Amino acid sequence: MNHVYSTTAFVLKSFPISESNKKLVLLSRDFGVMRVNAQAVRKMESKLRPMIQDYSRAEFSVVRGNQGWRLVNAANSENLRTNLPKEKFSVLAKVFVLIDRFIPEEDGDGAIFVMAENFVNFLMSETIDGRDLEGFEILTVL
Repeated sequence: MNHVYSTTAFVLKSFPISESNKKLVLLSRDFGVMRVNAQAVRKMESKLRPMIQDYSRAEFSVVRGNQGWRLVNAANSENLRTNLPKEKFSVLAKVFVLIDRFIPEEDGDGAIFVMAENFVNFLMSETIDGRDLEGFEILTVL
C-alpha cells in the first residue's frame, strides 16, 4: 500500500486529460511544483471538483504511484480568483504562470511556496492599486 502525503498547495493550472480526468499543476509546501492526476473530477457529481479550481489554495492528499502523483482528497479550499479584485488577480495569474514555467518539477524547496503564500496573503490584505500594484508585481518577479 502506498503512503498518503498531505500538503498545502496552490493550483497553478489544470488541463483535461480524458472525458472525466484532469491533470493538476500544484505548487506545494513539501514537494515544490508537482503534476498530479485527478481521476473523475470533471464529473458533475465529483466531490473534489469545487476544491481543485485553478488559482485555489487547499490541503491536498496525494499518493505516489507508478504513473506519478495521484490525487486522493482535497479540503479547506480557498478560490483566489473570486477572493481577489480583478487587477490583483491579474498580477497573481502572471506570477503563477512564471512559477509554472521556471521552477523545476519536484524541487522540494519550500522557499518558493512560502514566497508565493506571502505574496498571496499580501495581495489579499493590503489596499494596493494602480502604479503601486505594477511596482509590486515587478518586485515580486525579481
